Amino acid sequence: MGLILWLGLLVIAVSIGLLVWYMSPHFSRKYSQIRDKQIEKTASAFEEMLMPIKPKYLTMLYIGSILGAGAVAYILFESIFFALLGAMIGPILPFFLVRILGQMRRKKFAEQLVDTLNLLSSSLKAGLTLSQAFEVIVEEMPSPTKEEFMLILQQIKMGLTLEEALEALRKRMKNEDLDLVVISVLVARETGGNITEIFNNLALMIREKKKLMRKVHVLTAQARLQGMIISAMPILFVPFVLSQNPHHFDIFFKDETGQMLLVAAVILQILGLFMMRRFSKIEV
Repeated sequence: MGLILWLGLLVIAVSIGLLVWYMSPHFSRKYSQIRDKQIEKTASAFEEMLMPIKPKYLTMLYIGSILGAGAVAYILFESIFFALLGAMIGPILPFFLVRILGQMRRKKFAEQLVDTLNLLSSSLKAGLTLSQAFEVIVEEMPSPTKEEFMLILQQIKMGLTLEEALEALRKRMKNEDLDLVVISVLVARETGGNITEIFNNLALMIREKKKLMRKVHVLTAQARLQGMIISAMPILFVPFVLSQNPHHFDIFFKDETGQMLLVAAVILQILGLFMMRRFSKIEV
């Protein structure tokens, strides 16, 4: 019963806040501009992933993320303050959702790139043109490569040149290997190079590069594991100490020197995480 009461009070408070917000012309206009800009940016990100979504559904997604984040924060911490804090963080969630989905899609496309190049090379050896080879990619390759090359063919039919369609693909995927493929194709078309041989060489190079990256990943596994353990130690240590002595860290919150030390500890922890991640990452 108490939980329902507090959730009811939370909904009432949010409703009153939104009512006051919309009654003020200045804040309402400013909020509308920020909201429309954020919705437009998120919609553009979905379109890049070939997942168009209507603005009204995006608005519902943002509203749902605000209410959902607030409700989850209240259930976890049983505090109105954390509920309001969660509601404030809510609008950021769709942005991270789009970013994560985009990264997953680009990673999957990169994993399929070698097979795509081999299939393109085989199609050209069979006597097909480059556009016909793209049609074979659409028929044979799984998502997201299938959708990307289907979009290329549609853009060419709508009047775009092959160069423009490939440049658009390169901007969407943001992959170094794909950049090299696109540049090689464009240069070969201008100079009359053997595109079939180029595809074979690029596929071999990318395959060897992936082998080297896997080897580097294995060699740096110890450093990355140490970084994760060291990062998790404070997070695990604090709840354990609080369970034994709830007042153990009071000096860090009540004393001015303790507060400064706490802030310094958090900053140094974040800096240490960044440095360990940076040192364990090797560019190939």
